[in-house]
Amino acid sequence: MDSFNYDFLLEQLKKILLNVELTKDDLVSCDKTINNVQEGLLYLSNCVQELNEFSSNICKGNLDAPLPGRHNLLTGGLKELHGVLKHLTWQTQQVANGDYAQKVIFLGDFSESFNEMIRQLEERENKLKENAITLKKTTDLLKVIMDAHSDWIVVEDIESGVIIYNNKEEAYQLETFSLRQIHFTKMDSALANEETTIYYNEILKSYHALRSYDFLWEGKRALVHYVSDVTKEQTNQLNLTQIAYSDALTGCYNRRFCFNEIKKRLTVNDSFSITLIDINDLKIVNDNFGHNQGDYYINYVTKCTIQHIDHTTEYLCRIGGDEFVVISTLSYLEMEQKMQSVFNEIIAASPKEYTMSISYGIQEVETGCGNSIEKILDECDQKMYLFKQEYKLSRGA
Repeated sequence: MDSFNYDFLLEQLKKILLNVELTKDDLVSCDKTINNVQEGLLYLSNCVQELNEFSSNICKGNLDAPLPGRHNLLTGGLKELHGVLKHLTWQTQQVANGDYAQKVIFLGDFSESFNEMIRQLEERENKLKENAITLKKTTDLLKVIMDAHSDWIVVEDIESGVIIYNNKEEAYQLETFSLRQIHFTKMDSALANEETTIYYNEILKSYHALRSYDFLWEGKRALVHYVSDVTKEQTNQLNLTQIAYSDALTGCYNRRFCFNEIKKRLTVNDSFSITLIDINDLKIVNDNFGHNQGDYYINYVTKCTIQHIDHTTEYLCRIGGDEFVVISTLSYLEMEQKMQSVFNEIIAASPKEYTMSISYGIQEVETGCGNSIEKILDECDQKMYLFKQEYKLSRGA
């Protein structure tokens, strides 16, 4: 062969090594020997191309790609690797389905790692199963205890808000004693705490203490609402509060309540008015007609005043023997009109033996005034004194 043939054949071989596919168009018409060599190079090129494509599919995990033909002796090792990977894929799927009997014995160090992974997976699953059984037994025992408990216990799924346990299903039907009626609301576990909130149930006319806990219930995050009937305790507390803040003779609020309420209103910086009422000539009535008649006088003033105030926004307090305070949200002029009606009604109801009347002073407390309770009452007292003097002058006293 001449140098042209050698150079041409070397160029074709270089293309094969560079993964450039040869075609029949690359063949040249030469003598028979050269043609045979070219045919061999074309066959080699096809085998290399098939080898590269097959190895690329394996690298990409495409194990369903077509296998090279039997004529390609270059891909024998890759075909064996392909078969191993296909079998390993099947074994992995079996492991995923819970078959931990699978073992790999033909991939050296990988086999040891794979088999150790399966062993650990089986061990962890067995522990999870044991924990699940223990958890179920614990939950079952907890249900038995809660079913027998006298208080109401409700378990609420945090994500859905669905009630998944209720130990008083028969005693408290959800239609008549529902979570909504005692103001349960779906809340994030961060809001669940051990602080107790008292609710009043309008249907049952009873008080209930609610405490909520973040809890793991049958593997799910839940809120456990613990509800206790505290009607007796709450009623006792309300009675004690009423006693502590009530005047024994008149039943209206006392001095302690008055000062606490004024202090609270000064704290929230809302404007309000204070009316100081003084019963005129109470000492004369006590001295001349007896203390029973004096008590009647006090109670009648209380009754007339209470009839003219709004019990949702106004409070009547007895702060001394003959002194009362009305705490109101009304303005000075509005309270002046109201107190004039009270004054006229008391005058009109006076017995023949003596005259019943009151003197009063009204002070409107502006938002953020910064005055103390003592200063506010002192200003009321000054206005009340002027009213009393004007009243005495009108009577010619």
